[in-house]
Amino acid sequence: MPAQAQLAGYTIDQVRAFHRGQFGAKRAHLYIAGKFDAAAVKAAIGRTFAGWAAGPEPLRIAAPHQPGPRVILIDRPDAPQTTLRLSFDAAVAGTDADIPQRVTNSLLGGAFSSRITTNIRETKGYTYSPGSGVAFNPGDALWTFDADVTTNVTGAALTEVFKEIRRMQTEPAPLEESKGIRTYMAGLFAISNSTSPALVNTLASRDALGLPGDWTDRYVPAVLAVDPAAMQTSAKASYPIDKLVLVAVGDLKTVEPQLKAVPELAKVPFQRVTVP
Repeated sequence: MPAQAQLAGYTIDQVRAFHRGQFGAKRAHLYIAGKFDAAAVKAAIGRTFAGWAAGPEPLRIAAPHQPGPRVILIDRPDAPQTTLRLSFDAAVAGTDADIPQRVTNSLLGGAFSSRITTNIRETKGYTYSPGSGVAFNPGDALWTFDADVTTNVTGAALTEVFKEIRRMQTEPAPLEESKGIRTYMAGLFAISNSTSPALVNTLASRDALGLPGDWTDRYVPAVLAVDPAAMQTSAKASYPIDKLVLVAVGDLKTVEPQLKAVPELAKVPFQRVTVP
């Protein structure tokens, strides 16, 4: 994070120079949805943007992912909760593994009815709102589980998360459960794209990730085709516990011994990081 002195040191000329160097027509997409006269709108766009300089090519920055396994600890003395982030590199959007990993994630921790939520929220009461998901960027993706759990059950909560991951990897999901999550995802996609702004957002995300034009047409059939065997295969590939990266922010005098007692972390290097 930048220091206050660094922020205060920027001048308006530097800001303008950055804008000139980064914002141009080559990096822009314009999406319009609604009921309108297409010819008139196209003419208006031409008049408005005709003088916009092309600017630089779209910027591509390699993701600074560092392979695990490792545990990163940040002390927050006497904190009543521990903030957990568990991450694995994920399949890139549009690859063959993409849709199966989305379905698998929804059943594991992405949906409110997911196994992790049912376990550590509903059954155990360790946390209020756990969840997992895949963050997609052009050329890379990252799966992350996050939760704020009560301090004295940090190790127990993480043990249950690992248990659910291993269950996904070793047991095919029951047919009704797997059918239910696929149907949920298909319905959610339709509902979430039922308004013009939502549809524009989906199309913009599709294009930013370099997905083909018919990706939105193929999404629902692809989701519905993911069977329990494909989910099990995806879980094995998506959550390699021996390559995990775990970040824990909490009262380390209480939390660190719990984490070191978790079998999956027994041989993983621990690193303490001091945050100013």
